[in-house]
Amino acid sequence: MKKVDVSIILSTKNFRNIENINQNFQNSQLDYEIIAVGPSKKNYEIDKLKIVQSFTKPVQCLEIAKNISKGEWLLIWSDDVFFLDIKKDNLKNLIDLAKNNENFLISCRLMNEINRDLNSHRYDTSNLNSPILPIAAPLKNEWIKSNGFYDKNFIATLADIDLYLRLMSKGF
Repeated sequence: MKKVDVSIILSTKNFRNIENINQNFQNSQLDYEIIAVGPSKKNYEIDKLKIVQSFTKPVQCLEIAKNISKGEWLLIWSDDVFFLDIKKDNLKNLIDLAKNNENFLISCRLMNEINRDLNSHRYDTSNLNSPILPIAAPLKNEWIKSNGFYDKNFIATLADIDLYLRLMSKGF
């Protein structure tokens, strides 16, 4: 099994424009793969994008993607998140930042009107001492192996928050 630097995984039902996700990462120096799992019409691969058909819950789709991923780093992505400047090597910058800040959950930041304020990313938005939760934090696969991935109790929503809170409780 050939290793890659980063596996970008996502659960989606939006397969009509899924190839656009690759635009986020196509200028990267890193070797990456994108694995999208959901109710597609068929399994297929285009360049670095692998589509896997599954009619399971979103969290279960992410579990499928994680299990077939080959990256040293794992990036849990959304089908509606795009970098502002796709000409930059945003993926390498994100991974380098994570490598230089061992055990930190480095995060992308959403720049839409609702999430522009950093406090909107807090666990408890009314408490300024509440931890800021990451979005699309690069995770080392070894961290997942030693700390677990998604809890099966969260089959639809909040699985990512549970994962990040568990990692934070262990010193991340």
